[in-house]
Amino acid sequence: MKKRNPSPDPMHTLDHHAANGLLNSVYAACDLSPSTVPVEVLEGWSNYKKSKFRIVRMITYGILVILILLPVMFFQPAVSVERTDVDYTASASYQVEVKSFLPTRDISAEINGNSIPMSRSETGGYLLQVSENGTLTVEVTSANGQIVSKEYEVAYIDTEKPALVRSYSEDGIVYLVLRDPYSGIDYEGITAVGSDGKEIETESADEKEGIISYKIPKDPITVSIPDKAGNVLSLLVSPVES
Repeated sequence: MKKRNPSPDPMHTLDHHAANGLLNSVYAACDLSPSTVPVEVLEGWSNYKKSKFRIVRMITYGILVILILLPVMFFQPAVSVERTDVDYTASASYQVEVKSFLPTRDISAEINGNSIPMSRSETGGYLLQVSENGTLTVEVTSANGQIVSKEYEVAYIDTEKPALVRSYSEDGIVYLVLRDPYSGIDYEGITAVGSDGKEIETESADEKEGIISYKIPKDPITVSIPDKAGNVLSLLVSPVES
């Protein structure tokens, strides 16, 4: 069995009178003048210093913790925004990645001041779809309250319908000269409908010159001309003389 250390014997504890005498004997042995400060005063001072040291040590630890955590309060997230469909003109898809030491509290996006919904991607980032040109702003707020805002210029989204440059008729045929400099005209999607609701066939379509033609109708027909971004130009073609 492990033996316990015996507790101090109160009888062996020096009283203040004996302690003072012993202290003076030490001073005399060292050829020093007797101490003028009683032992009980020295003990009280020692206990005071111990208590004060503990307080100072706690304050020091607290300051160290603050100094360690202080830089964390100013950590900012790194935000990257990349367009993933540069060749598509109907809209623009963007992948947003956030790298941060701290969790993200909030993230939002807007185009020309209008909010854009965002969804999570399989890689842990965010996806957003933009349907107009302008200034895209992405704002990220981290858990420490730091805010990072990034702006990107969105361009090359085709929001304009094809344009009719001019029209002319020749030999019983009406020609429509068209132009769409952005996404281009979707010739396969062109339709023409008569006043009776029946579909009218296109006489010819020259994609290189941007010209389509129809036989001069007896009654007005409506021609719908889409571009590859989904914008549609509607024209009313009336009977004309060749």
